[in-house]
Amino acid sequence: MEDGIDVAIRIGEVADSGLHAKRIGAARRICVAAPRYLEAHGTPDSPAELRVHNCVLYTLLATGATWPFEGMPVKVFGRVRGNSPEVVMSMALNGLGIAMAPAFLFTEAVASGQLREILNTWRCPGYRSTHFTSPGATCPDASDCLSITWHTRSPRIRS
Repeated sequence: MEDGIDVAIRIGEVADSGLHAKRIGAARRICVAAPRYLEAHGTPDSPAELRVHNCVLYTLLATGATWPFEGMPVKVFGRVRGNSPEVVMSMALNGLGIAMAPAFLFTEAVASGQLREILNTWRCPGYRSTHFTSPGATCPDASDCLSITWHTRSPRIRS
C-alpha cells in the first residue's frame, strides 16, 4: 500500500503477508455487451459461441483469455484489450465487444439499458474473496476499523 492509502478494497486473494486483510465477501462475474453490438453480431446462447465473437479482454484477469464458465472454460478472442476494469467497461459501452468482469462494475449500465447481461443461465465462478486491506498487522486507526466492520455487515457488499 503506497501513496498514503490507509485502506483499500482488494478483489482476489491477498498474497502480501505485510497487509492486514478482512474478508468481506465475493464478487460475482457476468458477461455483458452493448445492445448495438448484439444487434450487429447476435447474442451467444452458450459460452462456446463466444469463440466467434469479439471479446473485450481484461489483461489482468488471472485466467487470461480463458473465461472460466463452470464445466466449460472458453478461450476467447478479441481485437481490444484493457488493463483496468474501467477501460473494459468503456469498450463494452462503446459496442466493441462482449466483456466479462465483476457484476458490480456493470450494475448501473445494465440497469439503464446501456449494457445487457448475457449468458446469465451459465454459471461463472466469481472472485472467491474480496477484502479490505491495510498495511501492517491491524487496522490503521479506530475510524477505519469501524468503517470496515460496518461494510462487512452491509448486505450490499455480499454478492
